Amino acid sequence: MIRLGIIGTDSTHAEAILKSAIKYDQVSIEAIYGESEASAERLLKNYNLSCPILSPQDMIGKVDGVMITLRDGTTHLKAVRPLFGHDIALWIDKPFTVSVPDASELVNAINQYNIPYSGGSCVKMASGIQKLKQEYERIKTQCLSGYMSFQIKLDSPYSGIHFYSHHLIECVLEVFGCGVQSVLAKRSANSLAAIVQYHDFHVILNFGVERNPIYGGVFGTESSFMTEINLDNTHERQFEEFLDVIKTGRSPYSTDFFLTAVKVSNAIEQSLQTKKEIQISTL
Repeated sequence: MIRLGIIGTDSTHAEAILKSAIKYDQVSIEAIYGESEASAERLLKNYNLSCPILSPQDMIGKVDGVMITLRDGTTHLKAVRPLFGHDIALWIDKPFTVSVPDASELVNAINQYNIPYSGGSCVKMASGIQKLKQEYERIKTQCLSGYMSFQIKLDSPYSGIHFYSHHLIECVLEVFGCGVQSVLAKRSANSLAAIVQYHDFHVILNFGVERNPIYGGVFGTESSFMTEINLDNTHERQFEEFLDVIKTGRSPYSTDFFLTAVKVSNAIEQSLQTKKEIQISTL
């Protein structure tokens, strides 16, 4: 039996996790902890759960893995700190953290305690993103540029652009890798555009406030590929991925993946504030 704890009960992602968990006989929700007792009790009632409401500290020894679904990334590091060094696998929702120092501390702890982990945006699990990754690998040596679009909440109460920008940022890193060198961003009333510069090509990120179709493309000197990206069972795939992490003790992503995602979102924010191109090496 795989024993899970959930920290964060206000988001739709917490509900998506529970919808996935109840499909598995070998998965048991052993504890939850919410932003408020009322939200935790609501989740218990809605999904007919009998597990206790426990603080992260009190989950130690009772769970094999903890899934962090707190909406505000500024709270993620504080929530998981008590779990370090207790053989508990971690799944951390997007954004991994908001600040680069928080991300660095979390990455250092993961490495120090050899913590199995996964998480982030489920959008990168979409079959269209994986197809785009294959096409990039096919034309990598002739790549000129890439393109991706996704929704954003420009003034989210959960740390502004950081709350939703990680969906698209993680997709870019999944397809094109973590070798981002700089970011230049510009905002209009209902959209945000960012140029993410790699060594010898760039990727254009187009964020819109409306829930429009998601597109991605890779363009080369001899061939190109453009596709619409459907979110096909991505929450379920991500849950299965975390179960594999718990079973095997192996993480599907480098810690550099999530640290780079945080640096890119901070670079976007700084570029909007300064109207300048931001070098990732300065963050």
